[in-house]
Amino acid sequence: MLSKQSGSKLLAGLIFVVVSTSVYWAQAPGPVFQISDDDFGLDFQSHERPHIAAGTNGRFVVAWENSGDDGYGYVNQIARVRSFEAPDTPAGPGFRAGFSDGYNQPPDIDSYLDPEDIAINDDGEFAVVWSENTNRPGHNEVRIRVFDAMGDPVFFRYFEVSEPRDYDDLRFFARSSLTTDSNGDFLVVWDAGFPSTAGRRLLQRRIEPDGTLPGDEMPVATAALPSQTDAELARISNLGHVAVWADSSSGAGDVKGRRFAADGTPLGSEFDLAVETTGVQRAPAVAAQENGAFLTVWEHFAVGAQQIMGRLFDPSGTPLGPEIALDESATGLAIQPQVTAIPGNGGFVVTWQRDTDPPRVFVRQILPNGRPAAPPEAVGVDATEQSNPDVAALDNGQFVVVWDDSPSLSDVFGQAHPTRTLFLDGFESGNLDAWSATIP
Repeated sequence: MLSKQSGSKLLAGLIFVVVSTSVYWAQAPGPVFQISDDDFGLDFQSHERPHIAAGTNGRFVVAWENSGDDGYGYVNQIARVRSFEAPDTPAGPGFRAGFSDGYNQPPDIDSYLDPEDIAINDDGEFAVVWSENTNRPGHNEVRIRVFDAMGDPVFFRYFEVSEPRDYDDLRFFARSSLTTDSNGDFLVVWDAGFPSTAGRRLLQRRIEPDGTLPGDEMPVATAALPSQTDAELARISNLGHVAVWADSSSGAGDVKGRRFAADGTPLGSEFDLAVETTGVQRAPAVAAQENGAFLTVWEHFAVGAQQIMGRLFDPSGTPLGPEIALDESATGLAIQPQVTAIPGNGGFVVTWQRDTDPPRVFVRQILPNGRPAAPPEAVGVDATEQSNPDVAALDNGQFVVVWDDSPSLSDVFGQAHPTRTLFLDGFESGNLDAWSATIP
């Protein structure tokens, strides 16, 4: 069996790093490429807050916030999307996913659309979800638009996910998240607030690609609390999905999770993601492997430090070990974690922003057993102010990290990295049982 000593050896231009009984193949990442392009209807444009989703055959799509002046002195903020055949190989120019057309906004006021997430189903159809303010102060709607595999809208208009309610009860919706299920439907979760009753809860809903809304909104947690925020979803193979969220009802901050069957039926009550109860836990994210095991990551804030933590769970929601720190740096606060699952039960990739001067984005590959495969790695070169990262693992042995960079007006960039850990066993099947020799 391999020893647990750490070391490296250069062989045929590749670096093999022995880390915690695994051998990590450290290849150089690809070049940084620009994702954002300008919308010709706007002046003084800025591009930020990207979200990425992986399709098949190395394809991926990115959605981001594109804002600028409409030429008449009004701010317009649109949800823009661009499809890629491969890193640095766009399928075409970017296009508007969300827009204001006078139906929701008078034409002579500022318009704000906040793209929150993007997801692709197994048929290549993808959906973008966003929150949009209306002409009623404090009132947002959650909207979604579905596109076919070629990037053409399945139907012209977007539609509202949230149920109509009495507009006298001004509400707000925020931090929506998307995933898909085994039927190709989209699942969306959002944070709903009702100021007149000081109520706030997380709601979720299933959307078919043709715009059909089967069923009603469903609550995520067992109780409606004004402290539930920042929900995210992940599909658990054919078994349903898992939701994670932040909950400050204890007076500090906790992170919770709950599993749901394929038909949306809750599978038990919510459970705690973290063991640590001191400090504040917040901003959770989740991704699931094909075998149903899922990794949750979150921010852990204590006095003078903020780390990214992670914990692996089996498909039933049982933890497979303790939480571990994924960013051990003593420099800067670690914030905004995101995670993706590598196809073929190959583990996970986590990305986050380290709030240094200037801020930088880091990634770290995680083994299928929930342990880090290698140290954190900075993305990009000659970066100025990286922020708002997201990551998606492709089916061709790569993952793509996206972020915005702000030398003056922001643009969105991406970089591909290889995802491969060699010789976890003699046949690369995920354990060390086949090893018989020991490295002294």
